[in-house]
Amino acid sequence: MPLLLLWLIITLRVAASNEEGVFNVMNYDAKADAKVDDSKAFLSTWSAACSYSQGESTMLIPEGSYLVGPLTFKGQCAGKVKFQLNGNLLASTNMDDFAPKKSNGTMQNWVEFKYVDGLNITGGGVLDGQGASAWPYNNCTVEKHCTRLPITLVLSFVTSGSVSGISSIDSKFFHMVVYGCKEMTIDSVTIRAPHDSPNTDGIHIGASTVVSVLSSTIGTGDDCISIGPDVTNVTITNVTCGPGHGISVGSLGQGLNDKHVEGLTVTKCTFNRSDNGVRIKTWQTSVSSPIAAHFLFQDMTMINVRNPIIIDQRYCPNSHCNATEPSKVQIKDVKFRDFRGTSSSKAAISLVCSEWYPCQDIELSNIALDYNGPNPDIKNATSICVNAQGTSFGTMNPKSCLTPPQSSSHLPNSHRKYSQRPFCLANSRCLERRRPFCVMPLAASCAAASRVAGAHCLARLPSGGSVNFHSLFLVPVLVPIILVRNNEDD
Repeated sequence: MPLLLLWLIITLRVAASNEEGVFNVMNYDAKADAKVDDSKAFLSTWSAACSYSQGESTMLIPEGSYLVGPLTFKGQCAGKVKFQLNGNLLASTNMDDFAPKKSNGTMQNWVEFKYVDGLNITGGGVLDGQGASAWPYNNCTVEKHCTRLPITLVLSFVTSGSVSGISSIDSKFFHMVVYGCKEMTIDSVTIRAPHDSPNTDGIHIGASTVVSVLSSTIGTGDDCISIGPDVTNVTITNVTCGPGHGISVGSLGQGLNDKHVEGLTVTKCTFNRSDNGVRIKTWQTSVSSPIAAHFLFQDMTMINVRNPIIIDQRYCPNSHCNATEPSKVQIKDVKFRDFRGTSSSKAAISLVCSEWYPCQDIELSNIALDYNGPNPDIKNATSICVNAQGTSFGTMNPKSCLTPPQSSSHLPNSHRKYSQRPFCLANSRCLERRRPFCVMPLAASCAAASRVAGAHCLARLPSGGSVNFHSLFLVPVLVPIILVRNNEDD
């Protein structure tokens, strides 16, 4: 019987090796015993599959347990490549294996695909990050400039790619990162880590366009899905989240070059005992001024979620910011429609927006969220709005707290005080030195700045009067010099 079994194994390997375009890691000396490092075999297999020029190639990982990593699979490849993961990959528990190769001190990621067009990662296999071995080294909650631990799966500059059917468990840091990608689809994946595992975001999307996350189940110790700067046209549908911190846009405004996030559609998702449902977060005292706009959140089910609907423009985790100024990120055109379920906190809706850039065009429609928390004295959920302008429609439980849209000439004094000064000042040093007056050579300059930024620019004329140029785009202005006041003393 042993001889017959050996003959069958050899026969199957030869058949697999002879199949056109299929490259089996077992034919490149992988052991699949969860003990011997199979990284070299995987890289050799990838090299052969990536070089195949007769059509789509397949890198096959049969059933078994493979100890690997870190691995970087680079393109450009001769054709499309399918990464057929039927087995289980195990990350090393020796952190020295991920030691930084660059001077920036960033640890190597575990499995990374770079510059691959037409990549298809599929199969029923598992990426096991064995994160419990690394979580004690995560000091990001106490150190602002902490060492980032390895990410399980990174897709960098991949075009027209897909990930389907696989599972990722217990990542050391983020489970999956999509960065610099175009036309990516993530479908039917399962992501799992304990609720108290640090920074184990499920899927993070950054600097990418046209990305879809479909029919997936995610439960982690951080955001189920997070969307960073410079992202456009993202669709998230039929995702179950919990435990975790919900589906989050942000945080935005932390980086000097943070760019806009526009075009997000999130529908038919369920949140089960997660910290948040849908969330937009921007840094207080942000160093950049991106726009977050054109979002639709619709048909959401909340099961004892602590913050079902939340905008937080005072985000300052672990006191890692100098909270001296309001956020400079503009949030506008955000629709929350058809929410149902229960909130474990009193404030089922919390929209805390920037004093400098109030949220604009917010819509609440058909919201039915009941309080189901531990305090028997609380009978009904409530809503909280700070600097949030918009409209509400249909059923509203809790009652809407949105303020109607206001023209710039009727802004509250608290909004006028700041005068959107980052966009109105002709000389940035005026702002840095906090001078009460800044000289602008032409009134039109301030009006143009307002128009571009969507800002409200309160300008002081030499006569002592004031003009809000946001409302004067069509009015000729002939004053040669105006003084734009910061209103620090108002």
